[in-house]
Amino acid sequence: MLNLDPWNILFTVINLLIFFLIIKFFLLKPVRNIIDKREKLIEQEFTEAADTKKAAEDLKAEYEGNIQSAQKKAAEITADAKKTANAQRENILNQANNQARSIVEKAQKDAKLEYDKTISKLESEIAGLALAAAAKVVKENVSENDTTGYDKFLNQEDN
Repeated sequence: MLNLDPWNILFTVINLLIFFLIIKFFLLKPVRNIIDKREKLIEQEFTEAADTKKAAEDLKAEYEGNIQSAQKKAAEITADAKKTANAQRENILNQANNQARSIVEKAQKDAKLEYDKTISKLESEIAGLALAAAAKVVKENVSENDTTGYDKFLNQEDN
């Protein structure tokens, strides 16, 4: 049977306590320290990851804002360019219309001057012809002394 000796039980309990303390001191404490350090390291990495994620989200928001502002600026520049182009087009059209008007006015003045010169020339020629005809008629009237000389002159001129 089982022999229960109180000294034996006492030494066994003392041995177990000593063994427990040795294991606790030499094995469990270093293992606990390593586990604590790893937990702190993991928590720190999670914190850094969260900070990095937040920073990335902030940068993303900033970049999106920059993109939107760049698009707005591009739209403004395009609108300004269109306005400038329209203004230049209007200016060029106005200049072209003014030049065309001045060319037409000059051409009309030149035509009027030419017309006036031609009319003056024709009037001079007609006056000269009339004087020549009158002189001829007067000459013939003087020589024939009748009114048929003027009719003869006109018939001669028609032929």
